[in-house]
Amino acid sequence: MKSKLIILVMIITLLSACSNTNQRDEILLNKYESAYEKLASHDNFEILSDYYQIELVVSEVESGSHRIDLILDEPQVAMYNIEMMMEVNPTGSQQYDEVLSSLGIVDDLTYNLIPNQVNADNGFYEGLVLSSVSDQVKGEVKVLITWTNYSSTQNFEEFIVLSYDNDLKDPQATEDNSEVDDNDE
Repeated sequence: MKSKLIILVMIITLLSACSNTNQRDEILLNKYESAYEKLASHDNFEILSDYYQIELVVSEVESGSHRIDLILDEPQVAMYNIEMMMEVNPTGSQQYDEVLSSLGIVDDLTYNLIPNQVNADNGFYEGLVLSSVSDQVKGEVKVLITWTNYSSTQNFEEFIVLSYDNDLKDPQATEDNSEVDDNDE
């Protein structure tokens, strides 16, 4: 009888844990979808921020695609509980067949940026990076960035749009060719 009771308690505990995991996954999915909806439906974007530096670095990868790295660093204010999502070459509506790069939305980590303070073990970073891949040489990236102040009494939300052009012409080679042409005349 005692062993049946122990087994029953173990089964209930296991079922409870599975139920909590499913609820947590559903909450995170809803949070992701909500952020995506905000980003897709927003129509007033800035190109820079007073609170941090933001830039794109684009490089060609072996497959001929282009890796797009969004770098957020040099915070001007203390930024806590940062959440970011970026969409490359947005269509203006949600694309359910693609997963957008995000940070702090569905992962279990906390991201904070504070001027001149770094302690990655405790969630304080020098900068944050989101990456994606695109087949297009030129395009734009739309970004949603949210954070709170230290006491979580103020929420901040910014929408940024950045353009990229990874036209891989070598400016030095073009310059060298123009010099040769001048000498031929």
